Amino acid sequence: MKQLTIITNKQDAMKNNLQHAEKMNSLIKDQLKTSEERCKQLEKDIAAMVQHNLSSQLIEAELRDQLVESFPYSEVIQIKNKLANTEKLVIELKADKLKLQENIESAEKQILAWEHIRHYHDFQHDALQRQVLELSAASEDKATISRLSRELMRVQESEMCLSNELSKIKEKQIQMDLCKENYEAHIQNLEGQFNLATQQYMAKTRNLIYIIQELHQRYLGSLPLSTAECLSKLLLHSQFENQHTQEMINRNFNTEKILNLIKSKLNLNGNQNLKKIEGLKLHMRLEVLESQLEQKQGQLERHEDLVASLQQEFVTQDQIWEKKQLLWEQLMLDLFKREVANEVSKSKDPQNDDTDMSNNVAELQVVQVKETVESIPLIVMEAIANVDDTKRTDSPQINIPEELPKKHVNLVTENINRELKNNDAPSKMSVIIDDSKEIADLKEQLNQAKTAMNDQLVKFTDSEKEITEMKKALSVLNEQLIDKEQKLSMKEKEYIELKNSLPEKLQEKVQSETTEILALKATVTSLQNIVNQKEETIGRYQALLKECREEHSNTVLSLQQELANLQESLDNKEQTLIKMKNEEAPEKGPAIKLILEKYLTRFHHLEDELAQLKDQNAQLNSELNGSREQTEKWAHTAEERLKSLQEMKQKLDKKSDCDETNIEMEEKLNEIDRLSQIISQLRTRLETKENLSGSRERLRSELERCKKRLELTETQLSDSKIEIQRLHQQLTIRTRNTPKPESISSAREETLQKRIRLLEEQINELQEKEEKERTFRKNRCNEEFEKWELRKRWQSSNDKLRSQLQEKSSQVEALRASTDRLKDTIIRLERERNSLESRLKSAKGTVVTQSLVDELEKDRVRLKEELKAVKKSSELVTNSSSLSHVVEAQERRIAALRLSLKGDSALADEIERLQECKIRLQKSNLRLEAENLELKLKLEKDRSPDFSPQSSVDLVPEQDVCGKELSFKNLKKKRREDLEKAVLVLKQVVEKLQAENKRLHNMKVDSIHNKGYVENLQIELQRCQENYLDSVERIANLEQDLKEAKSKLTYQQEDVSSDCELVSVKAQLAQKCQLLSKIKVMLEMAVVREKALKEQVLDLQKLVPPEMLKGTYHIHDR
Repeated sequence: MKQLTIITNKQDAMKNNLQHAEKMNSLIKDQLKTSEERCKQLEKDIAAMVQHNLSSQLIEAELRDQLVESFPYSEVIQIKNKLANTEKLVIELKADKLKLQENIESAEKQILAWEHIRHYHDFQHDALQRQVLELSAASEDKATISRLSRELMRVQESEMCLSNELSKIKEKQIQMDLCKENYEAHIQNLEGQFNLATQQYMAKTRNLIYIIQELHQRYLGSLPLSTAECLSKLLLHSQFENQHTQEMINRNFNTEKILNLIKSKLNLNGNQNLKKIEGLKLHMRLEVLESQLEQKQGQLERHEDLVASLQQEFVTQDQIWEKKQLLWEQLMLDLFKREVANEVSKSKDPQNDDTDMSNNVAELQVVQVKETVESIPLIVMEAIANVDDTKRTDSPQINIPEELPKKHVNLVTENINRELKNNDAPSKMSVIIDDSKEIADLKEQLNQAKTAMNDQLVKFTDSEKEITEMKKALSVLNEQLIDKEQKLSMKEKEYIELKNSLPEKLQEKVQSETTEILALKATVTSLQNIVNQKEETIGRYQALLKECREEHSNTVLSLQQELANLQESLDNKEQTLIKMKNEEAPEKGPAIKLILEKYLTRFHHLEDELAQLKDQNAQLNSELNGSREQTEKWAHTAEERLKSLQEMKQKLDKKSDCDETNIEMEEKLNEIDRLSQIISQLRTRLETKENLSGSRERLRSELERCKKRLELTETQLSDSKIEIQRLHQQLTIRTRNTPKPESISSAREETLQKRIRLLEEQINELQEKEEKERTFRKNRCNEEFEKWELRKRWQSSNDKLRSQLQEKSSQVEALRASTDRLKDTIIRLERERNSLESRLKSAKGTVVTQSLVDELEKDRVRLKEELKAVKKSSELVTNSSSLSHVVEAQERRIAALRLSLKGDSALADEIERLQECKIRLQKSNLRLEAENLELKLKLEKDRSPDFSPQSSVDLVPEQDVCGKELSFKNLKKKRREDLEKAVLVLKQVVEKLQAENKRLHNMKVDSIHNKGYVENLQIELQRCQENYLDSVERIANLEQDLKEAKSKLTYQQEDVSSDCELVSVKAQLAQKCQLLSKIKVMLEMAVVREKALKEQVLDLQKLVPPEMLKGTYHIHDR
């Protein structure tokens, strides 16, 4: 019995333990499921974050490209200043062009006049010569004098021809000098542009080098996403193969068990034939399974060998990489030092081309080193591609895509852990995880090297493009130089021809002028030397490019050899991994503990992130509450404005406003008188200035006359000088040719000398006169210039006064128009007042007013009843709104939870959407306020003609009275019809509200849980509330209208002294109120836009990290 009790107790304890273990197992399973779900959600969030990171990296790259290609701000300002200066120059040149055209026209007229005068003088000269010949014929030396006169004429003709040719040659020489100066200026501009281009390219290269250094420092040791994803796929594929091999082993084990059972059954039954048949079948199956097992084990061995070789090669490659990176940094430092030294040397002597050549060679060497360093890891990437190809050929079951999406390395480890849990093989996978991390690091650095190599290739192509562009520019310059040389050669030929045509007397002068041509030739030769030097530099650059290409091809070949070596080392590594897996036999317990610990840490991390999201949600709710408070503030401000407007209206009804308007009218009339006086003064000034313009024209005509006189005197002087020279020549010729006695020659010489003296005295007198005239002219010109400046000032002031006069005249016309309108309105209102007084005198007027009051009282009673009905409906709406508030609160909670699950990006989108809704509501609120004000102003305008004051006027004809009574009745009928229409509209609104409330009460409670139904309910509730508020406002307005109508009817019977000017003043005030409301609306819109812009700026600052901004500032400083 004791044993039975012990056994039963043990059984009970075992059952309790089993139940407890089952409960714990179920709890652990539930926790694992929840943690897995959360992990999946986190994986989705991480994937979204990775995509966001990729987009931000692309944006960063675009910004970097823009930074490299952007121009400095100083250059932009210089270009803008140049543009403004050129525009000013264009305007000035156009004005100068017009002036020059006018001067040319006047000069052409003067030339025609001078030609006529010259013909006249020639005619006089011929007449005098004839008289001289006739007088000389009477003398003894008739033949000699005629011969000498002929020779003189020939000599004069030849001198005239030579002087004309000399003037032409001088003009051509001046043109050549101008061309030379233009070419020199053009060459200097080209050199300046070339220097600027070189400086810009140097700055761009510095920025690019700085960016490359930052990228090296940032991404050194990090793994690219594409390689991480490739590794994850490789590991998943290896896991799948391991699972397949384990399944095959299990099948083999199961088949062995089945064989043993079949053997036992066959021994019992004794059927040997059946045993043989079944044994053969099982043997065939075993052979097939063994062959599959061998294939899978071979695949596993290959993968493990690849991983091992990759690890070994990564260690060696990392060492080589670090050494070469140090070398590269040292080379970059040397390059920067050389650039600084070159800049200093350029500042001392800017025409050193050797230093530029050394700098270019140093830069090309740096580029070669970078290419050699960054082209090494391409071999490892080819090895991985080969492995992927072998993998795809071996395993046809799995199709790995070629273009894999980019994910983080953490996803790889999580996927491996999940596969471990599903496959119950944690011990083997721990080794694979370590190997996968090493492979991931290897592939990460390989991808980095690949990206760096691509960047260097892009830069190399860019540099080649720049060199081609520079070659094109040089070819253009060469063509321009060739054209200039051709032009110079043509001009030299023309010059030689002219030189040969000239006589021997002008050869000395021409020889003195050839020095300038020689200088031009020297400049041309110097330019040719510069061009030859540039061509030599281009040839050197081409040779360097060829050398760089050859070195690049050699490095590619060496790297391919290294790749082969790396692949062999990877195979060795895989073999060592297979050996390690075969040797190790890990336990299952500690691996499961490690997995549980990892899951728990992740779970805690996720809980922390959830808490952060909740905090963010609370902040957003606080912001929403703040926005609601702002909307309530706006509503209060709108109500206060309405109250202030009503107070203004009440103040306007007082009598003091009439006096103020009269005072304003008097002030305006005074202003009009003052403006008319100013206009008269301005007109007098204008007349005086027009007189000044007439005197200016007179002075111009006098100036032209003086110029003509001066030109005539100059021509006379030139003619007299020519005559003196001619006479001197005659004297010399006569002394040589006359073999007559000395007495005759002495007498003639005395006469000629006397004539010469007379002519010299005349010349001196004329010179003195000229000097006096010049001084007089200078003084007069100075005076005229001063007068011209004064006139110009007067003209500018005149233009300003004209513009002011036009503005004032437009204002006067506007004021006149307003006074005319006011007068018309006063006349019209007086007529209406007279008509109303005549109506009031008649007996019918009292009956009409009484009937109107009765009708209005009936309308008031009816409206009160409708108000009660509307209040009842509003109570029903409030009852239904309590349910809607509960539904809205639940929906808000659901939306908050969804947003917290979605992540930060969804929260940001939701915030932006709420901000947009807020801005729209503010805009609609402002628009409704403006419409409300306009409607109120329209109501006041419609009421104003009905309530004009009375006055005692008896002399009105009966026909006019009848017509006015009819118009008054028509107005009252229209008002009645409008009121009836408004009441009908309100009735319809109330009926709709009641029908909707009935429908809401009859609806079932179960259908509230549907989202679509809840949304429809909210929309209908909002509509009902809006309709209710509109109806209440309309009823209140109608009641106010009734009260105002009654008060104004009593006011018509009591007050008689009120004027029609109140109506005009009210209209003006209404217009001003409208303008104020519009201005306020515009200001509020501007405030809203400013807020939106600030928020956009903050969002952009959040998107762009501060590190990027710091990098840009450093670049600009450099």
